[in-house]
Amino acid sequence: MAPFGDEYDDDDDLPLEHDLDDGGDLPEVACPSCGQMVTEDTQKCPYCGDWITPRLSSSPGWRRWVFLAGILLMLYAVLRWTF
Repeated sequence: MAPFGDEYDDDDDLPLEHDLDDGGDLPEVACPSCGQMVTEDTQKCPYCGDWITPRLSSSPGWRRWVFLAGILLMLYAVLRWTF
């Protein structure tokens, strides 16, 4: 009887069956240029070759916060300099 049950691997060089990743469980999105389905973490479309924009730049909310933080820092610097 194998010491680790059915999962015992006689060959240390080969991975177990349940350790292999078939890639089918990754979420897919459509490429904005060609419309082909690619995995969500793809940076460049393998079909058309165009770069896929990262999520951070497509989110308009963060720009507003960066702008507001910049204005507040400048206001603080001016008030600190004058008083």
